[in-house]
Amino acid sequence: MSDQALDKLLKQRVQLEARIQAKRSRLKQQERKADTRRKIIAGALALEHMDVNPESEFTAIMARLLNRYVIRPGDRFLFDLPPLNDDQANDSGLAGQFEKQPGTPGRKKGPRYART
Repeated sequence: MSDQALDKLLKQRVQLEARIQAKRSRLKQQERKADTRRKIIAGALALEHMDVNPESEFTAIMARLLNRYVIRPGDRFLFDLPPLNDDQANDSGLAGQFEKQPGTPGRKKGPRYART
């Protein structure tokens, strides 16, 4: 095989590997988008159920889960949850796993999910 033929094949190989990597990246991005979409739909469904059925067992359980596992101040604000003190954050077992961020703007509506 001549040097030119080998060079041509190597160039094709590099191009093919780049195409494969680009395709993998697109597939991974599509998977992330689908996963995010599923979470949005499931979350919207759960929040709607909580609004429509405020006395349901699901609403009580979800409120307890939100209160226990949502520990960032800005996130707690979004669900009208009271701020955690340091002891409560440590008791949740999640303290230090998330970077604490300054409060973010919350919903404009009144109390919603603060039942515990």
